[in-house]
Parts: sequence; C-alpha cells; structure tokens
Amino acid sequence: MGMKLTGTGNLATILRRVQANVTRAAAAEIHRQGETMRTVSQLNAPVDEGDLEAAHFVETTTRPGGSTTTVGVGGDDVDPYALQMHEGLGPYGSGAFQPGPGTIAKGQQAGGKFLERAFDDQRGEIAPAVADAVRKALT
Repeated sequence: MGMKLTGTGNLATILRRVQANVTRAAAAEIHRQGETMRTVSQLNAPVDEGDLEAAHFVETTTRPGGSTTTVGVGGDDVDPYALQMHEGLGPYGSGAFQPGPGTIAKGQQAGGKFLERAFDDQRGEIAPAVADAVRKALT
C-alpha cells in the first residue's frame, strides 16, 4: 500500500503567499494600533503651543522577516521638553511641573506619562486585534 503526493511545488508557492499575506496583515494592524495609541497620547499630552501634540509620530519599518512599529514623541524642537513633561508633569508624572491653563482646559486626562498611559490603555487590545487580522488574512 502506498500514497503518492504530487503538486508540492504549487503547495510551496501557496504557503509563501499565505505567509506574505499574514505578515502584511499583522504589520498593518500593528500600525493601526500604533495610530490609535498616538491619538490617545495626543489627547493625554499637555498643551501650551501645541508643539508636543504635533511631535507625536508612528513609524513602521519593514524588513525581511518582519516589521517594527514605533510610537513616540520627538524631534529636535521638543525632545528635552517632551521628556520633562512626560516624566515630570502632574498629575500623572512626578509633579515636578504643574499643568498650565491650556493643559487644564483639555481636561483631567491631560498631564504627564501621556504616552505610557496611552500604551497602558491599549495594551489589552493589541494582541486580539492582530490575531483577528491574521485570521481574516487566512480566509
């Protein structure tokens, strides 16, 4: 008794295509999650002239075998200020700095640790969203 398997060349091609689709879907969803995290962080961020809100970014770098998405705040104009406000602005940071009128006007969510709080808020949603995107890519 025996079995003969043919068409394995096509199978390899199909599996490579599936892998590419799954990788692309996961990377796209992670980028979307990063965009949401950026938006929440901007809402959490203090405001004086708006430079800190505008300095938020999402970057996705793709390379063979995967991609990396970075959500951050920065740029030559705001780097030291962003760090000071993130770590030191009350009520969520150390309290070394107190919110000004613009930040107070944004509401209670505005203050220090703005990026960290955005990540914490979204942490539980990222993996299920990526898993859902991968499932959809497989169908």
